Amino acid sequence: MRISGMIGFAAVAVALALSSCASTDQQGGDYGSFPRIDPNRAYYIISLDNGQRIASFARGPAAETEKVGVARSGTSERARWRFTRNSDGSYSIENIDAHKFLDVQGGIINVPGRDAVVFADSSARWRIESVQGGFRFVPQGEWMPLSIRGSESSEGTGLITLPWMGMSFQIWRLVPAPDVSTPSAPAVPKLVDAEPKAVTNGDQTAQGSGKLGSLAGKKIAVVGVSVSDQDLAKDTPVTVQNFLIHAFVTYSSSVVVDRDSVDKIMKEHEFQSNAVADSSTAVEVGKLVGADAIVVGTLSKSGSRYYLAVKVVSVATGEILASAVGDSTDESGFLDMCIASVKSM
Repeated sequence: MRISGMIGFAAVAVALALSSCASTDQQGGDYGSFPRIDPNRAYYIISLDNGQRIASFARGPAAETEKVGVARSGTSERARWRFTRNSDGSYSIENIDAHKFLDVQGGIINVPGRDAVVFADSSARWRIESVQGGFRFVPQGEWMPLSIRGSESSEGTGLITLPWMGMSFQIWRLVPAPDVSTPSAPAVPKLVDAEPKAVTNGDQTAQGSGKLGSLAGKKIAVVGVSVSDQDLAKDTPVTVQNFLIHAFVTYSSSVVVDRDSVDKIMKEHEFQSNAVADSSTAVEVGKLVGADAIVVGTLSKSGSRYYLAVKVVSVATGEILASAVGDSTDESGFLDMCIASVKSM
């Protein structure tokens, strides 16, 4: 889901959100719960929604303020961030390429729609709170987290603060970036490299040299996930689809089609959401988005465990190029289940 015209909806939600404001910080864990953050290294901040990185867009060398947004593939050249923990447990988040600090401006505090920017002033503070699938970033003294807005410019898609809805466009993952000590920061490489390359995320490493190696630099589309367990939340298929997109962006060498493009084709051609259960229909969707291969998943439950069967199918031949099965004991492990499935291919 993307934000477009969401401000009106968010305003309606303010009254409800304010009633629980006192407990908001506890919803995702306190800001001291961020695991193993290294103040001496840089990170990419990656959206769970579309796999893109938060970047700063320069407005000239003398500019005191720069726009911040999620960069489309190939445009994220100022996307390295360093986290410094303050004495009160909050964090200062510095863009090491722009030498400025992440902050929000405009609007009214605790009213939806404040824009994310970077300033030279280092006084901005953020709470980092654990949520399912990653983390949310909340300006200190406020209660609305950093979220992706719907409108996209030539630079990328902007970021604003919105009430917490637990949606993927409000959740972020961190991936280690090149060393902070780099004398002259080079352009950040694309999220997806044209050739197989080792990618490290914590203690997880993938080489992109398995069955997916033949798709290095090729375009793939995660068409969707079918779910057989009726007890799961209605949005589970989209959530797992987003997790798979994140996993392929981070742990494969393929170019991953944005989910919005897939959704647009599904809507334009009136494909049903359960069409992904039919491989021939899923392949047709892949052709329409210009993909070389499509990815479909089936989530089921057996006993007390969930199982995700993932397969990658050639659009040209219908051949299954790779497949894997991941498992999880509960919904909180679905992201790791998707990552494990992709890494095993």
